[in-house]
Amino acid sequence: MRTCTTCNTEMVEGFAIETTGENFCTAICLDAKYPNTSTELANMTDEELDESETYWTEWEDEDEDEEPEAPFHSFKYTTDELFPSAPTDKVKVEGHRGTWYTIATETFGLGGMLTPEPLYLMEHEAYGDEAPCVIINQKGELIMENVHNGFDDLRYCISEDIDPMTY
Repeated sequence: MRTCTTCNTEMVEGFAIETTGENFCTAICLDAKYPNTSTELANMTDEELDESETYWTEWEDEDEDEEPEAPFHSFKYTTDELFPSAPTDKVKVEGHRGTWYTIATETFGLGGMLTPEPLYLMEHEAYGDEAPCVIINQKGELIMENVHNGFDDLRYCISEDIDPMTY
Protein backbone atom coordinates (compact mmCIF):
# COMPACT_ATOMS: atom_id res chain seq x y z
CA MET A 1 0.00 0.00 0.00
CA ARG A 2 1.05 3.56 -0.65
CA THR A 3 0.29 6.59 1.49
CA CYS A 4 -1.03 9.89 0.17
CA THR A 5 1.53 12.69 0.47
CA THR A 6 -1.18 15.21 1.46
CA CYS A 7 -3.61 13.39 3.78
CA ASN A 8 -1.67 10.22 4.73
CA THR A 9 -4.52 7.94 3.57
CA GLU A 10 -3.43 4.42 2.66
CA MET A 11 -4.32 3.69 -0.95
CA VAL A 12 -4.07 1.03 -3.64
CA GLU A 13 -4.51 3.50 -6.51
CA GLY A 14 -3.91 7.18 -7.05
CA PHE A 15 -1.87 9.84 -8.78
CA ALA A 16 1.87 9.28 -8.91
CA ILE A 17 4.54 11.84 -9.76
CA GLU A 18 7.49 9.99 -11.22
CA THR A 19 10.17 12.63 -10.65
CA THR A 20 9.39 13.33 -6.98
CA GLY A 21 8.08 9.92 -5.91
CA GLU A 22 4.99 11.54 -4.39
CA ASN A 23 1.58 9.83 -4.37
CA PHE A 24 -1.88 11.42 -4.03
CA CYS A 25 -5.18 9.63 -3.35
CA THR A 26 -7.48 12.12 -5.14
CA ALA A 27 -7.39 15.15 -7.40
CA ILE A 28 -8.21 17.24 -4.31
CA CYS A 29 -5.01 16.12 -2.57
CA LEU A 30 -2.97 16.53 -5.76
CA ASP A 31 -4.27 20.07 -6.29
CA ALA A 32 -3.63 20.94 -2.63
CA LYS A 33 0.11 20.59 -3.25
CA TYR A 34 0.19 21.37 -6.99
CA PRO A 35 -2.76 23.69 -7.77
CA ASN A 36 -4.72 23.06 -10.99
CA THR A 37 -2.69 19.95 -11.90
CA SER A 38 -5.77 17.71 -12.14
CA THR A 39 -7.44 20.20 -14.51
CA GLU A 40 -4.33 20.30 -16.68
CA LEU A 41 -4.27 16.47 -16.78
CA ALA A 42 -7.95 16.34 -17.73
CA ASN A 43 -7.29 18.65 -20.70
CA MET A 44 -4.32 16.65 -22.05
CA THR A 45 -4.46 14.44 -25.13
CA ASP A 46 -3.60 10.73 -24.83
CA GLU A 47 -0.15 11.43 -26.29
CA GLU A 48 0.50 14.21 -23.76
CA LEU A 49 -0.66 11.96 -20.92
CA ASP A 50 1.76 9.25 -22.07
CA GLU A 51 4.64 11.74 -21.73
CA SER A 52 3.42 13.28 -18.44
CA GLU A 53 5.33 12.60 -15.24
CA THR A 54 2.02 12.66 -13.32
CA TYR A 55 -0.44 9.82 -13.91
CA TRP A 56 -3.23 7.71 -12.32
CA THR A 57 -2.13 4.20 -11.44
CA GLU A 58 -2.84 1.10 -9.36
CA TRP A 59 -0.09 -0.44 -7.28
CA GLU A 60 0.37 -4.12 -6.71
CA ASP A 61 -0.31 -5.20 -3.16
CA GLU A 62 3.15 -4.90 -1.61
CA ASP A 63 2.37 -7.35 1.20
CA GLU A 64 1.78 -10.75 -0.42
CA ASP A 65 0.16 -12.17 2.75
CA GLU A 66 -2.39 -9.38 3.12
CA GLU A 67 -5.65 -9.64 1.16
CA PRO A 68 -6.49 -6.40 -0.69
CA GLU A 69 -9.70 -4.67 0.47
CA ALA A 70 -11.24 -4.46 -3.00
CA PRO A 71 -10.22 -4.18 -6.66
CA PHE A 72 -10.66 -0.40 -6.37
CA HIS A 73 -10.63 2.17 -3.58
CA SER A 74 -13.11 4.86 -2.62
CA PHE A 75 -12.32 7.83 -0.45
CA LYS A 76 -14.61 9.01 2.34
CA TYR A 77 -15.01 12.69 3.20
CA THR A 78 -17.78 14.70 4.76
CA THR A 79 -19.92 16.65 2.32
CA ASP A 80 -18.75 20.01 3.70
CA GLU A 81 -15.05 19.12 3.32
CA LEU A 82 -15.44 18.44 -0.38
CA PHE A 83 -18.25 20.47 -1.84
CA PRO A 84 -19.92 23.23 0.13
CA SER A 85 -22.78 23.32 -2.42
CA ALA A 86 -23.43 19.58 -2.24
CA PRO A 87 -27.01 18.34 -1.91
CA THR A 88 -28.05 17.91 1.72
CA ASP A 89 -31.84 17.83 2.16
CA LYS A 90 -35.12 18.50 0.36
CA VAL A 91 -33.54 17.21 -2.87
CA LYS A 92 -35.87 16.12 -5.67
CA VAL A 93 -34.66 13.09 -7.63
CA GLU A 94 -35.94 12.71 -11.19
CA GLY A 95 -38.24 9.71 -11.57
CA HIS A 96 -38.86 9.46 -7.81
CA ARG A 97 -41.57 10.99 -5.63
CA GLY A 98 -40.98 13.21 -2.63
CA THR A 99 -37.75 14.72 -1.40
CA TRP A 100 -34.50 13.13 -0.26
CA TYR A 101 -31.63 13.94 2.09
CA THR A 102 -27.95 12.94 2.10
CA ILE A 103 -26.94 10.22 4.56
CA ALA A 104 -23.42 9.52 3.19
CA THR A 105 -20.93 10.82 0.66
CA GLU A 106 -18.11 8.98 -1.09
CA THR A 107 -15.94 9.75 -4.08
CA PHE A 108 -15.76 7.24 -6.93
CA GLY A 109 -13.94 7.18 -10.26
CA LEU A 110 -16.69 5.97 -12.58
CA GLY A 111 -16.51 5.34 -16.31
CA GLY A 112 -12.78 5.97 -16.70
CA MET A 113 -12.95 9.52 -15.33
CA LEU A 114 -9.57 11.03 -14.54
CA THR A 115 -10.93 12.92 -11.54
CA PRO A 116 -13.09 10.93 -9.12
CA GLU A 117 -16.64 12.24 -8.72
CA PRO A 118 -18.51 12.80 -5.43
CA LEU A 119 -21.63 10.65 -5.07
CA TYR A 120 -24.39 10.99 -2.51
CA LEU A 121 -26.39 8.25 -0.81
CA MET A 122 -29.87 9.70 -0.40
CA GLU A 123 -32.67 8.57 1.92
CA HIS A 124 -36.34 9.47 1.41
CA GLU A 125 -37.44 12.22 3.81
CA ALA A 126 -40.90 10.75 4.43
CA TYR A 127 -40.16 7.00 4.45
CA GLY A 128 -36.58 6.98 5.80
CA ASP A 129 -35.05 3.51 6.06
CA GLU A 130 -38.39 1.88 5.16
CA ALA A 131 -37.71 2.67 1.46
CA PRO A 132 -34.69 1.86 -0.70
CA CYS A 133 -32.11 4.64 -1.06
CA VAL A 134 -30.80 6.22 -4.26
CA ILE A 135 -27.34 7.42 -5.24
CA ILE A 136 -26.94 10.70 -7.13
CA ASN A 137 -24.01 12.80 -8.34
CA GLN A 138 -23.40 16.47 -7.51
CA LYS A 139 -25.61 17.56 -10.42
CA GLY A 140 -28.50 15.56 -8.97
CA GLU A 141 -28.35 12.94 -11.74
CA LEU A 142 -29.48 9.48 -10.69
CA ILE A 143 -26.57 7.01 -10.61
CA MET A 144 -28.32 4.06 -8.92
CA GLU A 145 -31.76 3.32 -7.47
CA ASN A 146 -33.16 0.57 -5.23
CA VAL A 147 -30.08 0.77 -3.00
CA HIS A 148 -30.39 -1.43 0.10
CA ASN A 149 -26.75 -1.74 1.22
CA GLY A 150 -25.46 1.80 0.78
CA PHE A 151 -22.38 2.31 -1.38
CA ASP A 152 -21.64 -1.43 -1.14
CA ASP A 153 -24.32 -1.98 -3.82
CA LEU A 154 -22.45 0.39 -6.15
CA ARG A 155 -19.09 -1.22 -5.31
CA TYR A 156 -20.57 -4.61 -6.24
CA CYS A 157 -21.82 -3.30 -9.59
CA ILE A 158 -18.42 -1.80 -10.35
CA SER A 159 -16.53 -4.97 -9.38
CA GLU A 160 -18.87 -7.17 -11.48
CA ASP A 161 -19.03 -4.68 -14.38
CA ILE A 162 -22.81 -4.35 -14.00
CA ASP A 163 -24.66 -1.18 -15.03
CA PRO A 164 -25.87 0.27 -11.68
CA MET A 165 -29.19 1.31 -13.24
CA THR A 166 -30.03 -2.29 -14.16
CA TYR A 167 -28.96 -3.86 -10.82
